[in-house]
Amino acid sequence: MPKKQVSQDRKARIAELQQQEKARENRIRIQIIAGATTLLLVLGAVIAYAVVDAGNQRPEVTIAAIGVPATAASCDPATTDKAGGNGNHVDPSTTPRVKYSTVPPSNGPHFNQPAVTKDRSFFTAADRPAMEVLVHNLEHGYTVLWYDEKAGAAVKSQLQELADVANKTSWARDKFLVSAWDTAYGKLPAGKS
Repeated sequence: MPKKQVSQDRKARIAELQQQEKARENRIRIQIIAGATTLLLVLGAVIAYAVVDAGNQRPEVTIAAIGVPATAASCDPATTDKAGGNGNHVDPSTTPRVKYSTVPPSNGPHFNQPAVTKDRSFFTAADRPAMEVLVHNLEHGYTVLWYDEKAGAAVKSQLQELADVANKTSWARDKFLVSAWDTAYGKLPAGKS
């Protein structure tokens, strides 16, 4: 074989070996990048799961320490009113105020938007939602505790604490609202304000 042919074969072989080495390095680089990306995705998923799970694992807190014991609160026994007005949405521009059959209302016609997001659970007379909006919340499984707007600062503070604590429990789970009563809808029952 001539010398020139050997040199060309040798150069071609070296070029082929260099190309194979580059291909191997590229495969290793891609494997490292894919592995690191997979690891980051798994780590991100684990962190996201931990954050969501921590939010769902709210501690059960007691409301017994707030206010007075239920036996001293002059509360009536719990009632279970038959639901009515579910899905009965009224337009606030044509029906700005609904006349409810009970004071406070437990159901009936209402506006089409719920009152609050999870960011709000306590309302004063100055910022309370319309009664028809709060009744919509009742339709969606909320509990609404109405209080006399003339209540003192100590009572309002306890009610704010109650709203905060109740919404951290599994039985209320961000569906417990406290709102000042609007006397335009009638007087609260005697001794229940």
